[in-house]
Amino acid sequence: MKKINKGFYLLSFIVLGVLSVLLFLAGLLAGVETPHYLVIFPSIIMFIFGLVFHYRAWKAIQDGTESTTPAKAVGFLFIPVYNLYWIFRTLEGFAKDFNSYQIGHQIEAEGLPEGLYFFQCVLIILMVVLLRFEAEWLVYPTLAVMLWVYINTLVIISKSANAVNAIYESQGSPAGSE
Repeated sequence: MKKINKGFYLLSFIVLGVLSVLLFLAGLLAGVETPHYLVIFPSIIMFIFGLVFHYRAWKAIQDGTESTTPAKAVGFLFIPVYNLYWIFRTLEGFAKDFNSYQIGHQIEAEGLPEGLYFFQCVLIILMVVLLRFEAEWLVYPTLAVMLWVYINTLVIISKSANAVNAIYESQGSPAGSE
């Protein structure tokens, strides 16, 4: 198992988030009718990085007692409608499974706040629902929810990376972090 490079993921998400905002604002200033389409590319990259991060986090706690595999944790998110249920199993479930793993393997690390992971699932579903509507009065609430998701994502990346890296450090694995 390799350490998760927390700085890489956080910096990537910050840079891509800022790029998204700048593209959106540039589209508004240029009079683009639908400026939110300009943020698709950085959003896709963030999504891919998030999936890789999530896979690696799940891979770190595989000991036979976990509730899913890394491949299922990520893959089932692509099943339409089912993913509304699965996001709770894979995101909040990771926090629960890590906390169990931590206790079972006596890992000295801060436990993951399951409520934060659950709340992130709720916010993501709310964001997806709000994005489906084109109502002008929903623009600001949608942006607020998107910002909240983004900030929570940075917190979750930080906490999850710390947790996974604590496992790595407790095992005394050789150098070679990724």
